[in-house]
Amino acid sequence: MAGSAFKNEEVVAAVTDRFTPVLIDADVDKKSPAEFGATGWPTVVFTDRKGGAIKKSVGAVPVNKFLSTAEDAGKDAGKPKPSKDFKVLTAAQEDLDKAMAKSKTKKALTAIAKIEKVGRKGRILDAATEAKEKLTVDGKAAVEAALANADAHPEKSLKTLKALLRNYKRLDAVTDAAKVAIKTVEAKLPAEK
Repeated sequence: MAGSAFKNEEVVAAVTDRFTPVLIDADVDKKSPAEFGATGWPTVVFTDRKGGAIKKSVGAVPVNKFLSTAEDAGKDAGKPKPSKDFKVLTAAQEDLDKAMAKSKTKKALTAIAKIEKVGRKGRILDAATEAKEKLTVDGKAAVEAALANADAHPEKSLKTLKALLRNYKRLDAVTDAAKVAIKTVEAKLPAEK
C-alpha cells in the first residue's frame, strides 16, 4: 500500500472518491485474502457495496496501469451514494468556505469542529486543517496588535482581546495568548478609586 501508486495524487483521488480503502495484513488476517482471491502481494481488490469484487490488481504494477484499473473499477461501481458523513462534510465545507471568505471566525471554527468530528481523511479535512492554521496565525497576530496598542489605549485593547477570546473560543493557542494579554493589559489600566 505504501508503493509509488498510493503516493500519486491521481491514484489517491480515483480510489478515495469511489471507494473506502481497507488494508488487510495477510500475516494477521489469513481468511480475508482467500475470500477475495489474493494470489500475490500486494493485491488490491475493488469491491461493490456488498463486498463483491469488481476489479483486481495483483503485484507491483506501474502507476498508469493501476490508475487505469482504479478508474475502470470506479465506472463499474456505478454512481456513488453519498454517506451521511459525506453530507455533513460537504455542508460543513460550504459553511467553512463562506465563513473564511467573510472573515467570520466563530462560524469557521464551528465548521472546522464538525469536519474534525467526522474525522474522515481527505481533501475536506486537509482544507479544514489549513483554515485552522490560518486562523491561528491571524488570531495570534490580532492578540499581538492589541497588545501593541495597550499603552496608548488600554481600554480599547482590553475590549479587543475579550472579543478575540469569544471569537476564537475553539482555538486554544489563540485563547491562551489572549488570556495572558488580558492580564497584561489589565495591569496597565488606571486603578479605580
